Amino acid sequence: MAIHQSIPTYTGGLGYVSASAARSARKLELPFIGITILPQQGQYEQYVDSSGMKVRFTNWDYESVLEATSINQMIYICGSPVKYKAYVLPEDTFGNAPIYFITTNVEGNDNLSRSITLQLYGGTLASEANSKRKIALSYVLAKGAIEIMKSLGFEDIVYHVNESHGVFVCIELMHQYINEGISFDDALAFTRGQILFTTHTIVPAGNPMYNIDEINEITGYRHDILFACGGDSFNMFNMAKAGFFTSGHSNTVSKKHEEVVRHLWRGLIDDERLTSVTNGVDKFYWQCPEFERAKQTQNLYLAKLKYKRAMLQKVRHLTERRWSENVPTIVWARRIEEYKRPWLILSDIDWLKERLNTNAFQLIFAGKPHPDNQPMIDFWNYIYLLSNTIPNLIILPGYDLEMSKLLKAGTDFWLNTPRIGYEACGTSGMSAAMNGALNISTPDGWMCEANPNNCFLFGTSTSDISQDAIDARDLRDLIDNTILPLYYRKEERYQMALRAMKEAVIYWDSSRMMKEYTNLYYPE
Repeated sequence: MAIHQSIPTYTGGLGYVSASAARSARKLELPFIGITILPQQGQYEQYVDSSGMKVRFTNWDYESVLEATSINQMIYICGSPVKYKAYVLPEDTFGNAPIYFITTNVEGNDNLSRSITLQLYGGTLASEANSKRKIALSYVLAKGAIEIMKSLGFEDIVYHVNESHGVFVCIELMHQYINEGISFDDALAFTRGQILFTTHTIVPAGNPMYNIDEINEITGYRHDILFACGGDSFNMFNMAKAGFFTSGHSNTVSKKHEEVVRHLWRGLIDDERLTSVTNGVDKFYWQCPEFERAKQTQNLYLAKLKYKRAMLQKVRHLTERRWSENVPTIVWARRIEEYKRPWLILSDIDWLKERLNTNAFQLIFAGKPHPDNQPMIDFWNYIYLLSNTIPNLIILPGYDLEMSKLLKAGTDFWLNTPRIGYEACGTSGMSAAMNGALNISTPDGWMCEANPNNCFLFGTSTSDISQDAIDARDLRDLIDNTILPLYYRKEERYQMALRAMKEAVIYWDSSRMMKEYTNLYYPE
């Protein structure tokens, strides 16, 4: 949950959305509790040395931000006792509903047990991440979540499972009911009455599969229950499949995403138990106050100028580049993954060099690849080396919440290039629009629902990988023929940005998202 810069317990857009949900839930006074893992090393630090991008994990002082609770429990993992403990970020610390963080970094645990919650999603290859540790991590989350809710005394609980890493909550409920002597069918009905499952990414990393025997060994969950809820003929347990099967309702995070998920999971999902609730972001966190007050183009111009100067000062501090505030600036900044195609604008390097060397525009990249994703780390380094030969191209190290806010407030255009069908929602453009940046995007995720008069769409409506070259050509044509000429028609550009900003505040704020969840799924 990307609730604040001082709490590095997130990676990627899901963390941004869940934090926005916690903030909006507080504003709407919903009986909402956030529950997540407390990784003692948090998100990695990204820096550059003479050979390129480097990854550094360090322990963070969570006891200076979070409060210890009396929730201290013991579970058995592989038959051995493991303690876990819950910390809480109290309500309203950062405008949030209360958020509980679960850790096995507890006195009395051995080093192996402590390492379960060492890093996000079970860790990296460098920290010896493996399927067993990831299973154990999901198991700790499930047991801890149910125990926390019991200790708080809530009734009529809906467990809103975001992404399949939390699906063992469903399996744990199934086991608890069956251990009480309830039949499988009744246990499934009771569990479905308590579970809302939200699926996000369609890529395998967000939808893991584990060997059923391995899950049984680590958690003690019965083989027959695991197989019935999410198993296949290869003795593998599909976390996403189990989420759909054991939930009373499931939802996608945009209308386009619903189409993709229905096709991907056809035969498993029925029409009645799947809908879409398009993600949103908290405007009170993401929108800088000057943009909130900007009602006229002149006000928007002054707000954008202030933050563009601040952004360029950051560029100068990190790269020693002195860029002009009068040159159109395009930013591509988010988690660096292959399907997001950050390389799309670089595909014709001669075109790019000619445009950048003649000050046609300035291009900023920023973002963190997964530490194990060497091809994307290599791509990061490719841009870094390329930037040494092209003065109007940079990639910024140290991408975090504050840099994300600054880039969105400072840039003129926000570039989004996912391969069609892979971006479940893609909320970065929502917060960019809230800060007067115009979106340039392929028609995927939430952009399919945005007013096309308030953004720039390019590319095809197919997910065929062979369309990459066509999308790249369309992007170049759009920049040359539409984006760059518009930049110098300031009144028209700022009128468009005002419309996009108003749309974002009304439709893409997370309070709208939470109201939809409340009306559709949450108990009254």
